Order: sequence, then structure tokens, then C-alpha cells
Amino acid sequence: MLDIDIYRHNEKRWSDLAYAEGASAEGDSYDLNEKPRYAAMLALQYDLKSSDETLVRFLFEQEILARENDDYQGIGEALPLGAYLLASFKRPGDIPLFYDAKFANFDTACGFDREYMYVALGENTESYVLEHYPDLHEEIIDFFDKGRMESWWNRQVLDHPQKQSDEHLMTLFRRSLYFEDLAAAREFIDEWRRAEPESSSKESTLKYAYKAIAECESATFHSQNNGDED
Repeated sequence: MLDIDIYRHNEKRWSDLAYAEGASAEGDSYDLNEKPRYAAMLALQYDLKSSDETLVRFLFEQEILARENDDYQGIGEALPLGAYLLASFKRPGDIPLFYDAKFANFDTACGFDREYMYVALGENTESYVLEHYPDLHEEIIDFFDKGRMESWWNRQVLDHPQKQSDEHLMTLFRRSLYFEDLAAAREFIDEWRRAEPESSSKESTLKYAYKAIAECESATFHSQNNGDED
């Protein structure tokens, strides 16, 4: 796991986590620092401190930029995680950032939770926005429901455990594939196989999971071989 203390103690290193546009061989844009930024957010999820607020806000701002500029748009895993971490500090001044995340692209407009805009102030959000950010009022008005908000926030807390050991094994498996940690991916899918009751859906899941590992191993092998030949 990424050593988050490197960034806690040295703001000059934050550029390692900032949005940086790159281009694929096909000419599509992508974020060169997508993976280390997500790794930093995960490290903060498991060890969040009150002193991390500015760093969390920076990471979330960079993730919004990534969602705005990526040719494939999408929401991804990092944007909701960054939103959850930032919302934990309950700062009303972050409401415009949650608005920007909501409307970063078509996919976020459809799938990013606008409830984040209400975490800091709850039922007082509308009057605060009308006074301080009137241009956002249309997206706030008549949306708040206390019972729904409490249920939604409790679900976010459950979805973002404070310890990696409390994550679902399939979440950890997919995450390991994303970070190209094939050894960890194999460990997680093997553990899931031992714990999961037998069923046809289990066999189907295992089939595609082990296939994904094998394909990644093959891709890594060929990539290394090509590098040696160069």
C-alpha cells in the first residue's frame, strides 16, 4: 500500500497525485496519475486524520478534473471515495465541489450522488446555498429528506470500512487487478473460493476471475519480453 505519510509531510510531492493528461496510442486522453491518486485515497480511507483535510480536498479536486477530461468519461471508483472522504469533514464550503463532481460529465450527472451536497448542513443546505451559491440553488431545492439522508450516509459508511480486512474479498480482488498486483489478486480469489458456498454462480465467477488473472499474467510476460528485446 502507498505510504501516505510521504504526502502528509511534503506538499511538494502532491504533484505526483495531480491530474496529468496523457494520450494513448489511439489518441484518447487519460490521466497519468490515476492509479497513485486512487492508492492515496485508499490509504486515507484506512487511516484518515483531521489533519488530512487539505490533502483530501486536493485529491478530490484532481479527480473531478480527471472525470471532466477523460475521453471515456465515467465515474470510476476514486471519485465516490474522494467525495466520501471529503464529506467526512462536513465543510459547507465544499458544496460547490460536490456540485462540480455531479456534473463533471454525462456519467457522473446520472450516477454521482447529489446527497453529498447535504452532508455538511442537512436541512439547512438550501438556505445556505441560496445565500452563498445561488447559481446552484436549482440543484438543491426540494431534494432533502432526513430519513433518506441518514439511510444513505449509513450505507456510505458501510461501503467504506476503516480497515482493509473489512472489505469484501471480491472488492479486493478487482482492486488488485486494477493495480496489477497479480499475487494479491490470486490470494483474494483463492480465499473467496474457499469461503463461498458452492453454486453455479460461484463457478461462473471463478471461471472469469482466474481467466482475468491468466490474461494479466500473459500480458505482463509479453510486455517484459518486449522490453528485453528493445
